[in-house]
Amino acid sequence: MSGFSNLVLRKLELKNPKLSLLESCTTLSHLKIIHAHLIRAHTIFDVFAASCLISISIDKNLLDYAAQVFYQIQNPNLFIYNSFIRGFSGSKDPDKSFHFYVQSKRNGLVPDNLTYPFLVKACTQKGSLDMGIQAHGQIIRHGFDNDVYVQNSLVTMYSTLGDIKSASYVFRRISCLDVVSWTSMVAGYIKSGDVTSARKLFDKMPEKNLVTWSVMISGYTKNRFFDKAIELYFLLQSEGVHANETVMVSVIASCAHLGALELGERAHDYILRNKMTVNLILGTALVDMYARCGSIDKAIWVFDQLPGRDALSWTTLIAGFAMHVHKFTIGDKTHPEIQQIERMWEEILGKIRLAGYTGNNDDALFDIDEEEKESNIHRHSEKLAIAYAIMRTKGHDPIRIVKNLRVCEDCHTATKLISKVYERELIVRDRNRFHHFKGGACSCMDYW
Repeated sequence: MSGFSNLVLRKLELKNPKLSLLESCTTLSHLKIIHAHLIRAHTIFDVFAASCLISISIDKNLLDYAAQVFYQIQNPNLFIYNSFIRGFSGSKDPDKSFHFYVQSKRNGLVPDNLTYPFLVKACTQKGSLDMGIQAHGQIIRHGFDNDVYVQNSLVTMYSTLGDIKSASYVFRRISCLDVVSWTSMVAGYIKSGDVTSARKLFDKMPEKNLVTWSVMISGYTKNRFFDKAIELYFLLQSEGVHANETVMVSVIASCAHLGALELGERAHDYILRNKMTVNLILGTALVDMYARCGSIDKAIWVFDQLPGRDALSWTTLIAGFAMHVHKFTIGDKTHPEIQQIERMWEEILGKIRLAGYTGNNDDALFDIDEEEKESNIHRHSEKLAIAYAIMRTKGHDPIRIVKNLRVCEDCHTATKLISKVYERELIVRDRNRFHHFKGGACSCMDYW
């Protein structure tokens, strides 16, 4: 029950005025207050009142609390059992949906058409095709195999669990196909890798909603038909449908793989103009697109705007740099130009020593002598990267480096002096923040 009708509210008020407050409950403590009142007033023994309390608890994902209420009811009705089947069908413990289904039958209750869609959903959530087949048998036995809501749930279940033949069989038997039926079958073909059949079905649909468009576009992207995904996105726009964040993730990802920077920028502009929420998923897709297309500055700009950063967003940015800059690790000897890089670093080292650099061994390994410590700190990855950048770039172009660890004190000091001696801007992104080195100073004011 997602909300109360006026009729239900009136009936609740007649039984107990405080029951009408259930609709406005926002926390577990609120529910407990009303629950306690129902116990004191003996209204909890009224099945209708108890069923409303249980339904609200389940809607708020308070399944354990709903179960406590359930065990206070002597003769639960089908509505209550269906509420639990529904509640647990999408939970981490879908087996409990089967438990309540079996218990309802043992108590002599006859399932209805609201029972089976969620029982089938529980099979899908559990990932058990065998349980799904058994549920299908129960559906046939109780005469609900021609109910469109039940049929749609079966199509989804068979498609999701990889039995596209059974999904297609159920789909063909649906007498009154709706948009859910069509979309479920399209999604099934896509999951099986048959995007051709999915598109044929998609084109036959009498009506499509945004979910349908999203399923087909993301299906093309996941199956690496990137040009088709972009083509369908343009068709969506031509038909006056407004894309959402889910669609745009697929579009941006397709632009990234095609190297289509101009299309990606237009898609990004669409996102901004329509005031979409650039969440971590969409933001990371934009970072990946700009990085793959060589627009590192924009990739960094989007990265800085992300609402939060996880391992994937960091990896995406670093991978983007690796495509256009070079990748180094501490003590790296694998780079094909390592000898030239080391010679360049010795040249840099000589110049910054004249500017006052002495070296700080505090961040070196503890179990080596001082001479080895000095050699070790000079092989930190960002120093090798800076040497390579100075060796391979000309003029005063900024040097950009991404580091997945916190920059050490010695590297920070050395980089400040390099920015002064070579008159170069260096922008280093470590695990915590950006460091903008210029003229011998850092934007962090030596606090990081």
